[in-house]
Amino acid sequence: MTSVHSSGQEVPREIDIGRSPAWLAGQRRYDEGDWRAAEHHFRTALEDDPGSRASGELALDAANACATAAEVAVELHRLVPPVHRLSARYLHGERPPHVPVLGDLASVLAHGPMPLQAVKDLHRYNPHLDAALADPDWLVIEDDLVTATARCRVFLEMVNDAHTRAAADIWPSPPEITLPPVDHPMSVAKTGDVPQARLFDQLRALRHHRADAHAAAWAAEGPAVREMSADDPVRRRIEAATDREAARPWRPLSVDARAELVTGLRGL
Repeated sequence: MTSVHSSGQEVPREIDIGRSPAWLAGQRRYDEGDWRAAEHHFRTALEDDPGSRASGELALDAANACATAAEVAVELHRLVPPVHRLSARYLHGERPPHVPVLGDLASVLAHGPMPLQAVKDLHRYNPHLDAALADPDWLVIEDDLVTATARCRVFLEMVNDAHTRAAADIWPSPPEITLPPVDHPMSVAKTGDVPQARLFDQLRALRHHRADAHAAAWAAEGPAVREMSADDPVRRRIEAATDREAARPWRPLSVDARAELVTGLRGL
C-alpha cells in the first residue's frame, strides 16, 4: 500500500495510528483512490486515538488534497474545451495546416520560444505533431527550443485574441478565483490581459499538469493497459496515481481554501 505525506513523501508505516480498523480502512481506500472514504476513515481513526494526531492529520490532509485534485479535474474538463470550441468563430485570415497543434501553443509561442520536450509532451497523443515540427514555414527548432516564425506569430496572436473573446463570452463576469501555481511549462502562458483570459491560462496549466501525471502513471503500468477494461484494478490504480501527483499544487492550501476553490470552479 502507498501512504503519502502532504508534501508528496511517503508516510512511514510505523507512525500509523495503532493499526486501528479505521486507520487500516482509510489506508485501503487511499490506495484505491476513494479519497472521501479515506478521509472519513482517517477522521474516525483520529477520534479513536487523538494521541496520534500528527500522523492522523497528515493522512487526512493527503486524502483531502487528492480528493480536491479529482474534483477539480471534472471542472477542468468541463471548463477548458468550450473555450477552444467557441474561439473558432473568431478566427479569420490565413490558417496554417497545423491548427490543432499551434492553437494549444499560442499563449506561449506568441511571446517567445518553448522547450521542444514541453511541446512534445503537450501533444503526446497528436499524430500530426511531427508534421508541424517539420514545417519551417511555421516553426523553427534550434537548440531544443521551438520558435514561431513571423508568419506563425500572426496566426498565434489571432488565436490568443480568439481565446480571449471566447472566454469573455463564456464567463462575462467571473468571480475572483486565484488558482494555485503549478510547476508546468504552461504556467508561463499568456492568452490575454483580461481576467477571463488569465483564468483560462490557469485552468489550462492545471489541466496539462494533470495530463502529464496521467501519462506518467499510464507509462509506469506498461502498454498492456490499453487492452484493459475501464473497471480493471490496474486502470483504477492509474487514476489513483494520477490524483496523487495532480494533488501537488493543492497541498500547500488549507482544507477550507481547497473547498472554496472547488466551489468557485463549479460556479463558473
